[in-house]
Amino acid sequence: MPMTDEDYAFLRKLPLFRRLTADELTSIASTMRMRRARPGELLFEQGEAGDDAFVVRRGKLAVELPLPDGVVRTVAKLGEGTVVGEACLVMPSPRSLRARALLDTTLFVIDGGRFATLRTARDPGAYKVIRNIALTLCDRLRDTNVRIQEHWQGRERAEIERTARGVEVAPRTAWSRLRQLFGRAG
Repeated sequence: MPMTDEDYAFLRKLPLFRRLTADELTSIASTMRMRRARPGELLFEQGEAGDDAFVVRRGKLAVELPLPDGVVRTVAKLGEGTVVGEACLVMPSPRSLRARALLDTTLFVIDGGRFATLRTARDPGAYKVIRNIALTLCDRLRDTNVRIQEHWQGRERAEIERTARGVEVAPRTAWSRLRQLFGRAG
């Protein structure tokens, strides 16, 4: 399914694609395909090999952590414009969490193999995307470190119910802080 002008306008607004020229975004878009996921459908399972990233176009995903005792913790609920699996574009590795559609969801799938081909060809857009991923991951790590420090010092921060990027978090302790990180732009 070819990209529409509306799709390009949507992508241009996302932190993952900031500072890309129109040509660079077109190059990155060549690695994408659209995917629909029905409510309850798994995008990927924890531990599964992965190299694709997913951008929520419409709908909502749950990012989950299955625990050894069978309990499944919802780490984040991701809405329109959020990205999951982006670290796999930098270095393919087993998935650290599970992603499941909560609603009828439309996604842009960034094919990891095709993205790697762009990277190998030294495509400037691919390197800008990698830079944006690195900034996002650094921001998440910094915030996690602060939250761990605050937790161990017994301090609590005010919780946010909904971020500007469509991530819902419940007002709780360390789990809600971790969920917040998935919506950070970096």
